[in-house]
Amino acid sequence: MQIAHFGFVGSAAGESEAGAKLVRLERFAKRIAGCHLAIEAWYDRPGHRLYDARLDLIT
Repeated sequence: MQIAHFGFVGSAAGESEAGAKLVRLERFAKRIAGCHLAIEAWYDRPGHRLYDARLDLIT
């Protein structure tokens, strides 16, 4: 799994959580050729950070 962070520095805890969630897809492992996770942080107003996540599965 490739993880890309945009607008913030990633953390080991976040990557660990993503890896744990990836395990849930293990039953489809024979069909998945690649997995890309993009996480973007942005502010909708000062001091209020939001996140957007996109998971691309390549079959």
